Amino acid sequence: MAAEHDPTNRWASERAFFDAQALAAADFNLAKVAERYERAMGHALYPLEVAYESLGDIRGKRVLDVGCGLGEHSLLFAKWGAQVTGVDISWRHPSS
Repeated sequence: MAAEHDPTNRWASERAFFDAQALAAADFNLAKVAERYERAMGHALYPLEVAYESLGDIRGKRVLDVGCGLGEHSLLFAKWGAQVTGVDISWRHPSS
């Protein structure tokens, strides 16, 4: 198998990219982002709020957040009563 088509190389490349993104977001304030989206709910200021509203009541539902990054969406889903599992290829956190 050619190196450029080796999935191992691809995963390593993706992980390195997202690790770098996490490090660049060291000043990222998760609570501030979550607050922004919650405050805007019902006003459709951002496309993400429209998507959130389309979910309806998620209390008691199970949610899988694939590519959760720093977990801002997972945090909101859990706050709204969902049982959340978040997965991401990158293991780095801005504080690490």
